[in-house]
Amino acid sequence: VDKARALTRDQAKKWLRCVGWTIPSEALEDMLDGGTYTRKPDRSARKHPRFTRMQLLDICANNQDRPNGGVEKMTEDIKHNLNGGNQTIKKQTLIEMAQNASDCDISKIEMEQLLYLLGFGNRDWLDTEQLASSLLTKTANPPPGHSVAAAQNPANRGGGVGVSARGRSTVATGRPRPSARSTVSARSTVTR
Repeated sequence: VDKARALTRDQAKKWLRCVGWTIPSEALEDMLDGGTYTRKPDRSARKHPRFTRMQLLDICANNQDRPNGGVEKMTEDIKHNLNGGNQTIKKQTLIEMAQNASDCDISKIEMEQLLYLLGFGNRDWLDTEQLASSLLTKTANPPPGHSVAAAQNPANRGGGVGVSARGRSTVATGRPRPSARSTVSARSTVTR
């Protein structure tokens, strides 16, 4: 983001989310208004309607001591704010909640792609702790480009990546990925 492509306030909040800030929106507003963990922001005049990359990096540096939640906090938030205290949440319910949230601009397909990238594409019920952990892990360590492309492929929707009971990696279907070496079965069909 350079001066010619400075982000609006809403875009800046989304950027902060993308770089890993999981704090409430009000705290992000405080950060954008110049506040830190130990200093309240000056709300008398909003200095910056737009933010450059350098400004956003400075905001992050100035707030490095601010608590930023974690798996436990996110799990509790998901359980209590979205799911009435339950340990699991129905995937379809989560998708519908995201679509109906006033501050969330995400389509059903995008939400399904996100859940696929998080490893929950083939599950009907999601464990809140696993969901929180995966969200934070994937935010800190985004998947490679081919994983994103796979999530955008309609043939892969509904699947997920994981590990089978035998420890073999699984693909979108949830079935174990065939081994790398080719063998001939008793029916003379080749598998890989």
